[in-house]
Amino acid sequence: MVIKINIKKISFLACTIIILTALIPRTNNPKNKTGIQAAQGGFYTDILAQTSTPLKNNTPNRRGNIILACEKINGTVLEPDAVFSFNQTVGRRDEAFGFKSAPSFADGHIKDSVGGGICQVSSTLYYACLLSNLEIEYRKSHSMCPDYLERPGLDATVDWGAIDYKFKNNTGNPIKILSRVEDTRVYVKIIGTKTNGNTVAVESVILSALPFETIYRDNAALAPGDEKIIQPPFTGYVTETYRVVTDKDGKVISRVLEAKDSYKKLDQIIERGP
Repeated sequence: MVIKINIKKISFLACTIIILTALIPRTNNPKNKTGIQAAQGGFYTDILAQTSTPLKNNTPNRRGNIILACEKINGTVLEPDAVFSFNQTVGRRDEAFGFKSAPSFADGHIKDSVGGGICQVSSTLYYACLLSNLEIEYRKSHSMCPDYLERPGLDATVDWGAIDYKFKNNTGNPIKILSRVEDTRVYVKIIGTKTNGNTVAVESVILSALPFETIYRDNAALAPGDEKIIQPPFTGYVTETYRVVTDKDGKVISRVLEAKDSYKKLDQIIERGP
């Protein structure tokens, strides 16, 4: 079974809205299995949501960190009302546990840190949780908007000992997380029990945008005419993210502000030969 994610983009005035939809489950008593579930003796017959994000800056260390984080999350089962903690599941980001140094956001800049890149896993998971209509217990956005996401407002940063990403299984049935890296994409799938045709739409509203600037610096070590990007650019944003649930007839059940986020801009720095 393949779940369909529909994307609609609406632009007006200074705001841009992107709407992403997916079929979601209804809160259900775990004892109320369908005939298929009873025959198979399991609850993981339905895809609640599946998401993917492209691997960018795909260095061996960053890719290895992401693969390791996916392996630690893959197969995690959450019973009804259980809370998932990214930090507890993935563990300390330390070289002793296989993590390597790779680029990450820190203090409004890009710096190397052990475990760099694993926020792509937590962000891809967060996106899947929204589309599954799961309850978010704690989530914090990055200081800058990651370039692997379709829109701002869909990320979840993590930092061992400081910032966690947590969500609660509020479906009434057990759910399982499946995560992997394949080729140049990160995949997250949440499976469980789906009992109706309700849909969830995630609306990302860009309230304002702050364009980056390009700063040039001379570098005598470079040949005349040569250029080298020292710092990649990021546009600044102020966004609001809404979760909208509709029933099978298209009637809106709820529209709730999920988060309001502010992302800093980061200017591009290019060195060039004299």
